[in-house]
Amino acid sequence: KDNRLDFANLPVLEPYARNIFLTWLSKALERKDRRSKTEDGRTYYIEERTGSMCVVECTDGAFTMPEYTICFE
Repeated sequence: KDNRLDFANLPVLEPYARNIFLTWLSKALERKDRRSKTEDGRTYYIEERTGSMCVVECTDGAFTMPEYTICFE
């Protein structure tokens, strides 16, 4: 929605979608500027709601993580 992928508001994810989203998150968090590109060249950056956690529900389980948002440019 609005070129934003908010981990706190995702629907239940299939494992393949979860893996893609977490790969994007990991790639950007490894950089000081928290920016990266998807496999197809879309540029994005990460926003974090400091101190907030969220639960991501997947078809094979759930996990808790900091409340990150991937923002596409």
